[in-house]
Amino acid sequence: MRNAINRFYKEGNGWLFLYSFLFSIMVIVSRHIFHDPDVTSTVFTTFVTDFHILDPIGVCFITVIVYCLLKAIIFCLKSMSGVLWGKERKKNILVFAGILIFIFIPWIPYFFSYWPGGIFADTIDSIRMALGKMTLDNHNPILYTMIWRFMFWITGAFADKGEYRGLNLFTVSQALILAIVLAYFIYYFYCRGVHKYFICFLTFLFAVYPLYPFYGVSMWKDTLFSIVVFVFCFFLYDVFEKKPENISKSELFFYGIGSVLIMFLRNNGIYIALFYSFVIVCMCWKKRRVIAQKVCLISLLVIAFSWIIQGPVFDRCGYNIDRNVESLGIPIQQTAYILSTDGKVDEEELEVLNEIMPLENWKELYKPIVVDTIKFDPSFNKAYFE
Repeated sequence: MRNAINRFYKEGNGWLFLYSFLFSIMVIVSRHIFHDPDVTSTVFTTFVTDFHILDPIGVCFITVIVYCLLKAIIFCLKSMSGVLWGKERKKNILVFAGILIFIFIPWIPYFFSYWPGGIFADTIDSIRMALGKMTLDNHNPILYTMIWRFMFWITGAFADKGEYRGLNLFTVSQALILAIVLAYFIYYFYCRGVHKYFICFLTFLFAVYPLYPFYGVSMWKDTLFSIVVFVFCFFLYDVFEKKPENISKSELFFYGIGSVLIMFLRNNGIYIALFYSFVIVCMCWKKRRVIAQKVCLISLLVIAFSWIIQGPVFDRCGYNIDRNVESLGIPIQQTAYILSTDGKVDEEELEVLNEIMPLENWKELYKPIVVDTIKFDPSFNKAYFE
């Protein structure tokens, strides 16, 4: 029995089963979430229905189905490996350049349609902070704001008020970076010997599917953050798929830089870093302990660096003026729900909540799908909440 279990995990089935189990829970839970997109979100139009005694059976059933489907897909891919994969090809910069051009040229009409790019509410705040028209804070990551400031500095926006040139440069730079990353992704598989038909399919997909150019011209922090996460995931696969006995200094350096960017381009990036660091160390600890120790050390250093800068340093500089409001969005929603449904709240709690925001506003502003209506309302006393 023990040998069978060990063989099950050794073949990677443990991770596959865990994924299938978590996926099945997501499916079952999503069945109980009701939201009517055609009307305003309220406690009557967005809610969670009661769970049923048969739900655990549904989880078990879906877990088995998903696991079997994944195993079938893996079996098919392995069977087709002789067709999909060939001999490794020599590196050719002209191939990479051709892929990049083929991807980027179909994106050009999107620049003319959405020039100078998609600008959102958070983007406007970052732009105003970058131009010195608004007090700097870390509600939108300061690193992202500094990138904006760099763009404005290059284009001379601070000298002659030419702000649009900074917007144009940011849009083109971001879209070009995204195209380069996607092109290198395809080029990597080209060098690894993937069949040319699959290479052509991926190139065509990235060139004409609207999601990619739309994302490229959308000026918000999520685009750059997503690019970094994609590159970093690709880096992790490339390093640990080879299963080396050690990891080079350059790879450790890139691991550290990638982790820092993930943590500083999104305020919740530190939780992502904690998660993948823990997973990598656990995966490597038994057979590649040297790698695990080095990854653990560099992870602890960069996470500590991020926590110190984004915590005590930013606090002292006054950049975390609404840090707790952002961190406690879910408890704020839960509190508003209790008040909106006349739940059990004692007098002392009501006094505190009334100091944060008038009780009638809690009920009026509560929207189940978004906390922004509460935290951005003028009556929400952020100073008292902190």
